[in-house]
Amino acid sequence: MHDTAKRFKRLANCKEYASDNLRSNGPTSSSLGRVRSNNQDRNDEKMKRADDLITQNDMYVGIFAAHPTQQYIISRAVDSSNDIIYIWYFDRLNAIQCSHFNFIHDIPCFLLPYVVQRLPYAQWDHNSIFKLEPGKVIEVEDEEIGTIDLKFNFGSPDRTARYGLCGRATKVLPAESDTLLRLARRFPTRNKKVQLVAKLYWQDEPHQKEAERLKEVHKITAEEPKVKDHVPDVIWSHTFKGASTVKIRRASGTNDGQRGSRALYTIVFRKLRQITQLSGDNFLRAWWHAVDCYRILWQKGVRHRGISLSNLMFYFFRNSSGRDVVVGILNDYDLSSLKKGPAGRERTGTVPFMAIDLLTKKALAGEVEHLYQHDAESFIWVLTWVSLRYYDGKLRSNDRPFDDWLTVDSNGCAEKKSFFLRNVQSEEQDVVEASAWHQNNWEMALSCLRILYRDFPNSDEMGDETVFQNWLYAQAPSWLRQ
Repeated sequence: MHDTAKRFKRLANCKEYASDNLRSNGPTSSSLGRVRSNNQDRNDEKMKRADDLITQNDMYVGIFAAHPTQQYIISRAVDSSNDIIYIWYFDRLNAIQCSHFNFIHDIPCFLLPYVVQRLPYAQWDHNSIFKLEPGKVIEVEDEEIGTIDLKFNFGSPDRTARYGLCGRATKVLPAESDTLLRLARRFPTRNKKVQLVAKLYWQDEPHQKEAERLKEVHKITAEEPKVKDHVPDVIWSHTFKGASTVKIRRASGTNDGQRGSRALYTIVFRKLRQITQLSGDNFLRAWWHAVDCYRILWQKGVRHRGISLSNLMFYFFRNSSGRDVVVGILNDYDLSSLKKGPAGRERTGTVPFMAIDLLTKKALAGEVEHLYQHDAESFIWVLTWVSLRYYDGKLRSNDRPFDDWLTVDSNGCAEKKSFFLRNVQSEEQDVVEASAWHQNNWEMALSCLRILYRDFPNSDEMGDETVFQNWLYAQAPSWLRQ
């Protein structure tokens, strides 16, 4: 959206500049004051028109950003001072700018968008499967199962969303389906939760789908007991036909449309809970389950590439003695890959939890390979983050550190992390105290951070198992390692 805004301003500036130069060969000394006054007036008017164009476009793209099922949106920004209409096409890949035209002199072009806006919703911008009214059941045809009844609860307070114009625009929200509930009950799992959640996002079409990656992961669970209960079960997944961004690019002759296309995709799981709802030993146990699970997955060739707070989940199951036992889950494999694929040099992840090496300019340029030590470091940042920012399963309302990590760019976050890492080496470190609910967890995090700082200069030379043993295993209490 910012690129669009800049483009509008450049168009306005260039147009006005050309117009000004055609009006005069240059001011005389006697008229200089008047010219300056006129130029100021024109500049003010020019900026006002540019801002008006940007505001018109913002209204369109704001609607698009908030609705994940909307396939595209066509914006028409009107510059009434010059009788010009700018046409823009936005989808989840990028924006396509059409040639502008004069709606007074070119009546046929003006009639076309006038007619288009009266087309049915399916021909305008909405996927025909999804109902415009919230809370309605939709029916999706599956080649193997048949008709799937499905209802997305877009208004639920439990939903999570990543708002944006380009990219995946991921939404995770409660879902209801009688068909999928019957299917879920057939899965052999200790998680008896009968509620469902749907993850709805725009999948990068050339890449392997998340459900297919999880099939590979579940093959490992048959051989590794430490992995079995700590990855999510896929109940159902589906790619919505007709929702690919490649269609318009094929029609318009864009050469790279297929290479970067996206399609609307959903994957349904059993409902899990955020790990931040846990405190004390239960939190540390669930966190360790994910750490231990991922060490084995890495050894088997699975690269998650997105270790962050939002991807660590849990559920409770009741054991034979009637006690509720916490089980940690490493979730969200849509950015993951397998070792047999191309070497991972693309930067993925959530900035506050990413390894410092992956926040550098070299990493941004794709010159740093993603290693196990980077994910191990991410686990340490997650442990640190929760220990200092959460109290009894809730985000602390005041005296919490790291808020500024959320508002800086990658390089800025790397600097702040490096400063924090140096600061905690002292026994009198200037950091906020952990709450009583996470005091023991913070002590382990502090040990991990100090070892991380000690090994940081030579970490590239350390093997994966050495990183795990030194940074994580050796710092864990004995009861956790059992």
